[in-house]
Amino acid sequence: MQTKLIGIDVGGTFTDAVGMAADGSMIRGKASTTPSAHVEGIMNALERLAEAADAERGELLREADLLSVGTTVITNAIAEMKGRRTGLLVTKGFRDTLRIARSPRIPTVDPFVQAPMPELVPRNLIGEIDERVDVDGDVVVPLDEQQVLERVGRLVEDEGIEALAVCYLWSFLNPAHEARTREIVSEAFPGLFLSVSSELYPVIREYERMVTTCLNAFVSEAVTSYVEELDSRLTDAGFEGRVYLGQSLGGSLEPEEAKRRPLHLFNSGPVGGVIGARRLADAMGLTDIITADMGGTSFDVALVREGQPDVSHRTVMERFETGLSKVDITVVGAGGGSICWLDERGAPRVGPHSAGAVPGPACYGRGGTEPTVTDVAAVLGLIDPEYFLGGAMELDIDAARSAIESRLAGLGESAEEIGARMTRIIVGNMLAAVRTVSVQRGRDPRGLTMFAYGGASGLFAAEICRGMGISRIVVPNFAAVFSAAGLLAADPIRTEARTVQWSPEAGELDVVNEALASMRAAAVENLEGRGFSRDEVQVEYVLAMRFAGQTFDVDVPVAARALTDDDREPLIASFQERYGELYGAGSVWENFPMTVMTARVVARGVRPKPPPPRLNGSADGASADTALRTRRRVYLSDAGGWTDVDCYEAAGLPVGEAMRGPCIVEDVDTTIFVPADARLAREPFGGFELQLSTTMEGAER
Repeated sequence: MQTKLIGIDVGGTFTDAVGMAADGSMIRGKASTTPSAHVEGIMNALERLAEAADAERGELLREADLLSVGTTVITNAIAEMKGRRTGLLVTKGFRDTLRIARSPRIPTVDPFVQAPMPELVPRNLIGEIDERVDVDGDVVVPLDEQQVLERVGRLVEDEGIEALAVCYLWSFLNPAHEARTREIVSEAFPGLFLSVSSELYPVIREYERMVTTCLNAFVSEAVTSYVEELDSRLTDAGFEGRVYLGQSLGGSLEPEEAKRRPLHLFNSGPVGGVIGARRLADAMGLTDIITADMGGTSFDVALVREGQPDVSHRTVMERFETGLSKVDITVVGAGGGSICWLDERGAPRVGPHSAGAVPGPACYGRGGTEPTVTDVAAVLGLIDPEYFLGGAMELDIDAARSAIESRLAGLGESAEEIGARMTRIIVGNMLAAVRTVSVQRGRDPRGLTMFAYGGASGLFAAEICRGMGISRIVVPNFAAVFSAAGLLAADPIRTEARTVQWSPEAGELDVVNEALASMRAAAVENLEGRGFSRDEVQVEYVLAMRFAGQTFDVDVPVAARALTDDDREPLIASFQERYGELYGAGSVWENFPMTVMTARVVARGVRPKPPPPRLNGSADGASADTALRTRRRVYLSDAGGWTDVDCYEAAGLPVGEAMRGPCIVEDVDTTIFVPADARLAREPFGGFELQLSTTMEGAER
């Protein structure tokens, strides 16, 4: 197989790699993540991928045209508060905006648990500048250019800053002062990383704009070092193709642009899975799905409606409220490596802390002593200890049992009883995440299909869906490395946003149309500069609307063209319909004025991609009987304890033949549990489809 495209997802526990040939056929590789040296984990995963291709790593890389990477570098830098020493320039009188923030408090009544915000930019590194633009964008106090030089000189020479953020009041309406500040600082201190709010996030809300600009500067060193090391290691290994980095909004960035806007790489790995699920769902004729990604560290859930993932525009990063736009993914600490523990009251809890890649779950035999979700599954018999990762790793069941019994004593008389109780907690946590993206977003989940992927989702998907009333589950082919595969379907995306504060009832159309046209030109020009023709660029318009006097917005897609008077009533109706979906019947304010606060343009450079590969039918003589690998005892509390369950090898199961639960299907790096009230069949794209029902009419086994 000649691998043309390579996708890599760096997770908290494993680094996954997928190779795709020109015809869409795929291979996979998986290696442990190396937290202190992510690029090393990537190279190890490429080594595993080369072994799957029966080739040398250099040969594999020389054949590849493109390598797309999702990373946790940004997530880790912010979580650990390890970044560049960052300075900040603000309008005189606004030095304490970062410290005041949104008066954040942890949601608890215990005063001893309350904690201040992390100190992103110390107060002594914030310089006030004499300048002022008013609410109309008019200059009322000219920029003091000499003061800019003096303030930055002190920050660089006396305080040793390594990056500078610039965020002046009302600069999103008139960026002239920030643009001139960039010119002054770039000329005087050419090596200093600059993050300017009117370039990065020219949208109303002073605090979100400021913290977004500061975080972009803070994490810049982590991304620069990561990108340069990755480029160097890949070049030395023989790779001559193009590198793309996954983007929080579902697209991809080239390395040089990622260095300038590093914050856009946030959470890019899980976003790859959502993009891959959307593509597969489209091939299956589905438009409304829930994605559920359970990996080693977390359980990530997202909603795709009418073929498009939900998007959020005020991403919270470790208590920092930012203006970053990203695919709306809800994350809970319920991955395979999430630690099971007892709180101060003795109540069982799961996550958010994880055993990670090192030392990992106790059953990995690498020195871990804390019980994890994987240890629970192993003790209950859901995972074959001799067939983990296709037999590449043998699990230590005694170590898992010891960790559970010693750390969770009192929850049951045996490790199995404790494990069954913890399973209910695990499923409960995941149910809460699914409710967040569905019911709490105004969407009834019962008509949706869940796409369950990640190495551990198949173990719990049926229980989650039973709790939500979802009857159909798709576990895609290559489920354990599905996010890496999804990154290969991510097209380059460029977004532009601008505050317009426009009335859809009576506002001048030129206000919103000129903003949209200007942003469209900038986004399209960016993509054309990267080799896309105008015909290959798809453009979408979104207007963020609210009722007058409200604080938060509702996104309303509109046709990607100039608005006319005929569009006013349909726009208002679309906003009211979406508002009612989100907040319930009767919530819409009748005959009340509304405002378009922000206009957004999303431009996507569409590359040709092979369709998801389909299976070419079943091999002669293939059947569930021939795929039966073993029969194993599994602890099922619903069945009263230990139960003998058939275990099938995924690769041997033919398309279409249905099997009745309880049974287990084992792939190289994925295990699917099929409960008694469900049936499972292989679907034509190589994955599996589960149907949950109390009546199993038509099931063959």
